[in-house]
Amino acid sequence: QDGKRFVEGFRPVPVVGDPGAARVFFAVGGARGILHEYLRNREPREGTALFFTGRTPADDPKVIESIKAFSRSFERVIYCRMDATKSGEAVAALRRAREEFGGIDCLIDASGAEMSRLFASKSRLDIQAEIDSKFLARANVDRALAELGLSPARKILFNSIVASYGNQGQTVYAFTNAFLSGAKGASHLFWPPLDGVGMTSEPMLLSKLKLSGMELLDRSEIGRHIEACMGAHPESGGEYHVLSMRTHFHSRVMDVAISDPALVAESFGRFRTNRKATFVKTLDKEKDAFLKDHLVNGSCVAPGSAGLASFALAGLLHLGCFPEIVSFNMQNF
Repeated sequence: QDGKRFVEGFRPVPVVGDPGAARVFFAVGGARGILHEYLRNREPREGTALFFTGRTPADDPKVIESIKAFSRSFERVIYCRMDATKSGEAVAALRRAREEFGGIDCLIDASGAEMSRLFASKSRLDIQAEIDSKFLARANVDRALAELGLSPARKILFNSIVASYGNQGQTVYAFTNAFLSGAKGASHLFWPPLDGVGMTSEPMLLSKLKLSGMELLDRSEIGRHIEACMGAHPESGGEYHVLSMRTHFHSRVMDVAISDPALVAESFGRFRTNRKATFVKTLDKEKDAFLKDHLVNGSCVAPGSAGLASFALAGLLHLGCFPEIVSFNMQNF
């Protein structure tokens, strides 16, 4: 706004209720990263159960190790192999959880598989698989919950805290997570990157974040902030999206820009009506403040991935659907 950047600050959820009220947890993912860190360090409580899923075979040593670690926090732990991008497997896993425990109190979704390769080196199938690992997985779980009549009182959905700060190979993953963050009726929690957990366990990325002077969230704080969601008032139906402070703009765009054509044209491009959909975007280093973060020899340079992402969003906002990107070409001017 007016050439200035405004970002969300870290605002923890205040605990007003009993975090221990949730007894049955269903976790999508948990083999590594933030969810694994929470599940293995959660304070033990009587009568709690965990049903966690993943694509790794049940006899894999890492899964066996996770079951042992999680059993210190939960009285009962069950692992079920599930590829959430396949609707039948999502239904089967949730049906089994219902048979074992009668219902689910809290669903935690940390699904997703990012491929840290440069965008230009990814095939169309690679890109689709990366999108599906997040978007399709979540859609399948939601449909399965509805089909089986399961209504968790809390849903905590991780939409990647780090991808928008990550390496050049995380464009697709970061964009997909930002897209999911635009869900209506959810409470958005903007977290800073974690210190040495998940993607930041990569030394180069962690070093980059620390050199930027960014304040990171210590791993010892993870449990406290997730537990706060359990004990908070059930705002927005009890659904919380945990995402990067950098991607807060997306929910605002989805809420505001759709009803403001002028803002859409300024932010994502003007739509030219002809046989082929063409979007025109004139960059302005005063209005497009992100350009000031991308300097080469003192000159502002627009990253090519930003143009492709803007095209996709423009298609969504103007045409009401997410455009299928069959091929693309990047050219210097």
